[in-house]
Amino acid sequence: QHFKPVALPDDDPGLWIHWFEGRGDEQVKRESWVGHHRGGDKKCCLAPERFYTPGCDEGEIATELTPANDIFSLGCVLIELFLGGERALDLGDLMEYRRQGKDSTTLPQTLKQKLDKIESSKMRAACKNMMSLDPSARLSPIEYLERLSPSSKTKSKHETKADKSSSSTAPMPA
Repeated sequence: QHFKPVALPDDDPGLWIHWFEGRGDEQVKRESWVGHHRGGDKKCCLAPERFYTPGCDEGEIATELTPANDIFSLGCVLIELFLGGERALDLGDLMEYRRQGKDSTTLPQTLKQKLDKIESSKMRAACKNMMSLDPSARLSPIEYLERLSPSSKTKSKHETKADKSSSSTAPMPA
């Protein structure tokens, strides 16, 4: 059982604010702890498939959380990290992006501009894929690690160093 709802209606931002934005003393504590939260900034890292349009077929409403949900959120967080705290999407951006439909491969212009600021082409491509509207287009965490890991030549060098070490407490290679 989840404390927060798995799915939220896309026509009531009040529910999203209640469950994911925080209010009152808790909000003040979080702002002082995080330090970079800007008032009125509705940063949204929820996967688009967690929202539904009221009146839609009940089969279209998410009933459980999936790894693909987390991958979308990870893409938002990575973009934020690479951009020094600048949010990937706010709630309005996400709703606009979501309205394009799962079959769309077009990113909103603001998201494209943010992705272009990421220097590493591998990381930029991974974040772009993580932000796909279609959850089935997102890779597994292992697949992202494999794609983002150093080349096999570098990996072999590190594996060789690790194999030569007879102690299990030897430091990891740099």
